[in-house]
Amino acid sequence: MGGANGPRMLRLTAELADPWNGGLPGLDEVPGMLQDMDDACRAVGRDPATVSRSAEVLVRTVAAPAGVAAEEHEIRGDPESIAAHSQALADFGFDHLQVQLRPNSLEGVEAFAPVIERLRRTV
Repeated sequence: MGGANGPRMLRLTAELADPWNGGLPGLDEVPGMLQDMDDACRAVGRDPATVSRSAEVLVRTVAAPAGVAAEEHEIRGDPESIAAHSQALADFGFDHLQVQLRPNSLEGVEAFAPVIERLRRTV
């Protein structure tokens, strides 16, 4: 798996890897980074459709303690809005999402269950 967005690493990913991880993008960054990956594939003579794509999402499932600022690209909100954000990434063409939960605890996992249920209904 290649996991990078810089030109050199995208080229190496296009040449050598099958899956690619785009990291933790904001939705506004996704079209450009997907285009960059497609361009890197074409530059080495590879069909971009042969590279599976994954991204990370950072999800706050439990209210943060007072004074705790959101991390960059952190998704907060009700299960419906978190599911909608995740679905938007799938709609862009990501095959897999790697979910980082905040808090990374049993409580965080349990609070994520309604998001999974909403996503299952869209498939």
